[in-house]
Amino acid sequence: MRSSSTKTDEEGRPIPHNSDNSTVLPGETKVVLDAIGAGIVTHMWFTFLGPEKHPWAPNGSATHQEMVLRIFYDGNEKPGVEVPFGDFFANCFGKRSEVISLPVIVEDADSYNCFWHIPFKKSIRIEIVNQSKEKNISLLYYNIDWIKKEKLPKETPYFYAKYRQEYPTVGEGDYLILETEGKGHYVGTVLAVRTRSPSWFGEGDEKIYIDGEEKPSIWGTGTEDYFLSAWGSNQTCILPISERSILINGE
Repeated sequence: MRSSSTKTDEEGRPIPHNSDNSTVLPGETKVVLDAIGAGIVTHMWFTFLGPEKHPWAPNGSATHQEMVLRIFYDGNEKPGVEVPFGDFFANCFGKRSEVISLPVIVEDADSYNCFWHIPFKKSIRIEIVNQSKEKNISLLYYNIDWIKKEKLPKETPYFYAKYRQEYPTVGEGDYLILETEGKGHYVGTVLAVRTRSPSWFGEGDEKIYIDGEEKPSIWGTGTEDYFLSAWGSNQTCILPISERSILINGE
């Protein structure tokens, strides 16, 4: 099954032209999938204009930092996913960068692909919110691919994504990435750090406390080590399950 920005006629047939895109005005929400029943989203693809001025968007488009991705499951009013669009695709601080990994691909910093499997048991609604006060989301194209199921096993887990930030951070205290309760499987983190110092910031060790532990079961050796590097990170590295993008003076 597919939910797409492709325009159709009154009988549901695709209209053969290339203007099958949407404009999302400031403060508006675009629903890109609204499905009833059980199923699994297997792939999401998006593209839209960047913030630069363009003949089709003289004032530029909203940045992905001004967009929010929300996913609601089974009629719940609280979203299971509510994250700045760019951060969900490992593009942070409003900058576009290429990402080539197994779960997420941002090809040539233009097309945003998600391959996380996202199951739902009764219904699903996926939205993009334009939080810009001035700019439209211009030329939004999308394809949401999903498999329709009669039902899913009762123990099938849901996909959740949580966003948080601190600025400034609290100093020497640990930065909290996730705190949650219940049964689940942690699959990963997108971490973005803005530093004023030219020295390396990443001597913080990752610590993972499981099931109420007072001491962490997992205590790492450094921030860059957690992301499969070592001895500091001074260059971009693309790997199937990890990526590092380095911005110097915003570039």
